[in-house]
Amino acid sequence: MHGPPALRKPQLLASNRASYIVSPHARRAGITRTRFPEIYKTWYRGKENFKIDRLQHRKEFAPPYHECILLLLDDNSKYRFDRRIDPEQIADALVYTSPDAYDTIESVDDIEKHPHSASRCIAELGLNGHVDIGWILNICHGIQKSKQARPYSLPVFNCYFFSWTIVCLVARRLVVWESLPKIDDYNSTRNEAMSKYFVNHLLTQLDENLPASLFKELRASLSRTIPKHLPELLLKAARSD
Repeated sequence: MHGPPALRKPQLLASNRASYIVSPHARRAGITRTRFPEIYKTWYRGKENFKIDRLQHRKEFAPPYHECILLLLDDNSKYRFDRRIDPEQIADALVYTSPDAYDTIESVDDIEKHPHSASRCIAELGLNGHVDIGWILNICHGIQKSKQARPYSLPVFNCYFFSWTIVCLVARRLVVWESLPKIDDYNSTRNEAMSKYFVNHLLTQLDENLPASLFKELRASLSRTIPKHLPELLLKAARSD
């Protein structure tokens, strides 16, 4: 009788890395997977008027240094938003194709205590109730509607992309859009020189309006991850208001 087939090298790699990517977070109770549009009729019901006092971008201390968004609401409730690999499809995501991301919301009592992994706040936005929780859901919905961003991609469309996209699209509300270069033809943003010109003006606005620590992290992240797509994301979001 033949024994089970030996794991190929890539499968071993996936098995070894799975413990890092799927933390105890994915196995805790009380976590809601963000499926759209269903979540608007379930989890979101009764929360339509919930306003955000502060938004924190948090980073875990241990590899792979998972990042998430923590919302602190005006009623003192807290919710964390995460993007991870679907725990049922880990091997597929690492070895073959990327399945849909496992995006979740979780009610939090104290993110500094067990069962949450140790993390630190790397950026914070004081929103003072000017943004409601539904707007954050709309950002998540937009990410999931994208054919490129909906699947989990370890090198690109991961928790870092997810967290920074939320931070960028919330932060843009602080920008005085009338002072930015006028773009009559939206397609002109595809021109590399125009995109750089627009982003430079945008970064100047952010530099004047955002906390120094947040802007430092934002500039560093832009250089690593999403500078190519930021102008398009920001313009689309601005035009949707």
